[in-house]
Amino acid sequence: MGRNVTEIEIVRSSAQGKYKFLIEDPISAAILVTIDDFMKDYHRAGTNKTLLLSDYVKILLIKIDRAVILHSSDNNDNANQRVFQKFIFQIEQDFLKTRKVADYCQRLGVSPRKLSQVCIEFRSQSAKNILDERLISESKYFLMHTNYPIKYIALLMAFSDQYQFSKYFKKHMRISPTQFREEHTDGKHKKSK
Repeated sequence: MGRNVTEIEIVRSSAQGKYKFLIEDPISAAILVTIDDFMKDYHRAGTNKTLLLSDYVKILLIKIDRAVILHSSDNNDNANQRVFQKFIFQIEQDFLKTRKVADYCQRLGVSPRKLSQVCIEFRSQSAKNILDERLISESKYFLMHTNYPIKYIALLMAFSDQYQFSKYFKKHMRISPTQFREEHTDGKHKKSK
């Protein structure tokens, strides 16, 4: 997932041979890489395909929101839309650094109330819910597709310890990270504490 996408080659095999695509546009490349990652994960044995598709759709929507930010006109007269687009972009950049809406508000120059109003207008969710959704989505990805111990995933997600991460995850998913991993990986990952 951490590939440089300014120029990327994706090789696909078929009955007619291998095809190589060179994408120079960073937004198109990021979207293509996400789709390619999805296809690899989708064909992996033991993958919960419904949950995987749901998570990748969320990731694609974030990347599309990001593309809109980069391609939107500076003369756009919808200030709320610009605030929302910048917020989505900031989440993608910083969600592992901070989970505080106030930090995003400071960067965007808006009040927390204004940001939540804008988020409800464009996504029917509060700013905090959008931020939490992104972090949970990333957490689920690591739980389902890696053998990393939960303690290590907690550190990757910028939690001070496994307990705080587990408490946060359970609050949002109504299930512990360990239970989630067991239910969504067909037992292919051993329990990790």
